[in-house]
Amino acid sequence: MARLAPNGDDAASDLAVLRAAAAGDRRAAARLYDQYGPMIYRIGLSMLRAPAPAEDLVQDTFVRLWRKIDGLVADQVPVRAWLIRVASNRCVDMLRKHGEVSDDGIAEPADRAAGPHENLAAAQLGHEIDKAMARLTEGQQLAITLTAKLGLSTREAAAAMGMGERAVESLVARAKRALRQTLAAVADDYIER
Repeated sequence: MARLAPNGDDAASDLAVLRAAAAGDRRAAARLYDQYGPMIYRIGLSMLRAPAPAEDLVQDTFVRLWRKIDGLVADQVPVRAWLIRVASNRCVDMLRKHGEVSDDGIAEPADRAAGPHENLAAAQLGHEIDKAMARLTEGQQLAITLTAKLGLSTREAAAAMGMGERAVESLVARAKRALRQTLAAVADDYIER
């Protein structure tokens, strides 16, 4: 399956797939879901810090897409940027409405071959990173998620967030500075001497 791409001529390809989905082509709808569902899930997991709300976010975002698909096609809206913006705004709404959403704070061990001490340290470090991310403003969380975790360019993140590139660069810089300061305090506990 060809990958839907984020910008340039590929945005036209995204629009063609969106048109086909709007016309009732189930394969086109599945293609949109398969391409962008994992990205939306990563946004949700990063911001909401729990799998269940992240899964709900994917469902909710695509329900909104299906409900507005005709208007999006008519307005030739870039699919990827629209999905990121809807998912991001929905995360912020969920966080504001329900407070911080998180799981038990214990991450799954990334490496099953690691020993129990390494697994515990990795889980604790993951928890510290989650706590540090939670201290960021919503804008900083979103900017760092889109650029650092999802690999969007500053231009793409700015389009998705509905702000200028310099504003996104500023949010990312402040987020990195805050994360460095917060995590520096706990780094000695996780660095071998």
